[in-house]
Amino acid sequence: MNIDELLKANQRWIKGKLIGDEEFFKKQADSLHPQLMWIICSDSVMRANEVTQTKDSENLVHRNMGNLVVPTDENLLSVVHYAVNVLEIEHIIICGHYGCKGVSASLNHQDVSYLDHWLKNIKEVYVNALTDLEKIEDVDKRMEKLVELNVMESVNNLSNISVIQNKWKNRQTPFIHGWTFRPTNGQLMDLEISKSGKEAPITEE
Repeated sequence: MNIDELLKANQRWIKGKLIGDEEFFKKQADSLHPQLMWIICSDSVMRANEVTQTKDSENLVHRNMGNLVVPTDENLLSVVHYAVNVLEIEHIIICGHYGCKGVSASLNHQDVSYLDHWLKNIKEVYVNALTDLEKIEDVDKRMEKLVELNVMESVNNLSNISVIQNKWKNRQTPFIHGWTFRPTNGQLMDLEISKSGKEAPITEE
């Protein structure tokens, strides 16, 4: 790939967007009000706005290898704090995807150098569920199950961090959802493991 072509392509894209609407970019900047936060894998296979037919401005997206929620990850925690306390986002979706390379590397004990330190979080999920996973003879089905277990672990981890716990003391939001995405057919699946805080108290007028 010729890297210079990217800048030229950007100029063509700008011109295309401005045709018929010279205020296009100003309107885009003024409409940045995310209503959803996504924690998804670094793989580009999952594009939150595209698969849900929402606008880019409606989605705050955090990506990392394996869509992990690690309680010591200050990068992720900063984004969650911003989403919950500044933007007051009500729904956080942790979405794994079938065929994830990070999950595959963990399942197959591949040596991925420095990534081993990061992927050990998925390997721990694998070890903890080893008995049940070994009962699944089909390798592809076993990996799919690990993808789902990894999402479940991240939902639990996110539910227990202080930013979320503090919000949940007196309110239900943010709701935390665990989903998966299947690249081969474009389908999202709700794992039905959503978590939320206490019901807000009813006040009499």
